[in-house]
Amino acid sequence: MAECKVDSCTFKNSMMSTFCTKHQQDFVKWQKRHRLDLSHLGFTEKITEELRIFKETVENPNYIREYTEKKEQEKKRLSLASDVVVTTGDIAADYDIIGPVYFSLNNSGIFSNQYTRLVSEYTEKIQQLTRDGLRSQPHKMDWGFLYGELSFGLGNYFDNAFYMSTEEIKKKTAILGGDAIIFLRQDIDLDTNHFQKFYLQMYGTAVKCRNSHD
Repeated sequence: MAECKVDSCTFKNSMMSTFCTKHQQDFVKWQKRHRLDLSHLGFTEKITEELRIFKETVENPNYIREYTEKKEQEKKRLSLASDVVVTTGDIAADYDIIGPVYFSLNNSGIFSNQYTRLVSEYTEKIQQLTRDGLRSQPHKMDWGFLYGELSFGLGNYFDNAFYMSTEEIKKKTAILGGDAIIFLRQDIDLDTNHFQKFYLQMYGTAVKCRNSHD
């Protein structure tokens, strides 16, 4: 890619706010032409990803086609995410190990928008679980046997976080072509200064059963 002749242009650093006029116009035209579905990302993440793809396209005109095809394949695999088996132990089947999968969720500070976005995305499913009695009722103490007084009022948050994190890690496994997650583990760190804030990490091993269909 040829260097921009405008010294103050930060196109190479992906900072749109200080793009030269030409690069700003090119980017806006590119956005209108391609209209990528990045609705799963927050506003800042969306712009950052669009800028990254735009720069890749400038370098390689075929990149947008390759990117779109890859995303279509991911969508097909994501449709299988609900069938992914999750267990804290092993499974009674022959399988090949794909590798570790990981997901983290934080409802504190600048990371709280991730929690809010996922709650919005999973609201209908969570409400259905509540109606079915598969999730503790709002404001009910839960997980107290693990965290004692620090868990006061957090049961609802934890239930949501655990459910959403499990669904998200299942999606990652599906994208990788896996059928199951074995030896699932989680860590939860509580902010002792703000009892409703926490940081959850979930991880396990993604595997593909040998008798499964592609």
